[in-house]
Amino acid sequence: MENNEIFNEVKEIFARIIDDKLEVFPSTASRDVKKWDSLNHVMLIAGIENKFGIQFDLIDMLEMRTISDICKGVEAQLKN
Repeated sequence: MENNEIFNEVKEIFARIIDDKLEVFPSTASRDVKKWDSLNHVMLIAGIENKFGIQFDLIDMLEMRTISDICKGVEAQLKN
């Protein structure tokens, strides 16, 4: 799966779980999005894991602070 495809899928899940009105970029960070709190972060990661059939380690999940971080994590998991 290409980076752009991963980004688009992550963006759709983000819109559904966190904010459907916010324009999302790879640089979008949790600190910049009011609704991206710890609970929504867990729900976002769970949605991404379900969509891609992957599972992140807890440490990796906690270190994902931007959309780019998440996309890179998905890409790494898909390569394993």
